[in-house]
Amino acid sequence: MPSQSAYIVAARRTAIGRVGGLHRNRRIEELCAPLIGVALQDSGLEPAQVDELIVGNATQGGNPARLIALAAGLPETTPAATLDRQCGSGLDAILAAARAVSLGDAQTIVAGGAEAISMAPWRVAKPRSLQQLPAFSATSRAPATSAKARPTSNHPKRWRRSSALAAPSRTPTRCVRISRPSRRARVSASSARSPLCAPTQKRRATRAPWHPTSRIWRSRLPTCPMAP
Repeated sequence: MPSQSAYIVAARRTAIGRVGGLHRNRRIEELCAPLIGVALQDSGLEPAQVDELIVGNATQGGNPARLIALAAGLPETTPAATLDRQCGSGLDAILAAARAVSLGDAQTIVAGGAEAISMAPWRVAKPRSLQQLPAFSATSRAPATSAKARPTSNHPKRWRRSSALAAPSRTPTRCVRISRPSRRARVSASSARSPLCAPTQKRRATRAPWHPTSRIWRSRLPTCPMAP
């Protein structure tokens, strides 16, 4: 089967913030729509020339790529798909776009990863009875007539188990004993090897400078100005 080469002609990203911080009030389509517009300007393409939008996302649920496509001004006929491979979702979206272009299924595809953790929907434990509501706080807890009818999310042991879900992310660091400066150095070295970061390598030291006001790492790729 004949194939053609696929190229990345433009790349943009937002500034990285923490949960409940810089982007806490921005929905995922509000974060991504300006980036798509600026990336299309950088590449000299019109929205009507985009054949497909592929977005990697692991927290929103549904198909946020469709909302992003409409918010970015892409035609309603432009298909949009969301891929969920957890931490590899963004890379998987780019690989899927490259495969589609190589096989001749499309000429221009916008692809990347996007997360809006502060605006992501919550997942709560389902109560055992349909007459009970999920417990978010002590004031919203439904009264239980017996131990068996008590919602599973109210059980203290269940709460301890759910809070332990964050432990695996810290376990490798403790076992391997990688310090924070060492992690930053490894991330900087890995980013420096990326072709997308090559134009900005000369003006950076071992890591990106720390911004004292917004408490974020300055982007290694060109950022898109966001409205407050």
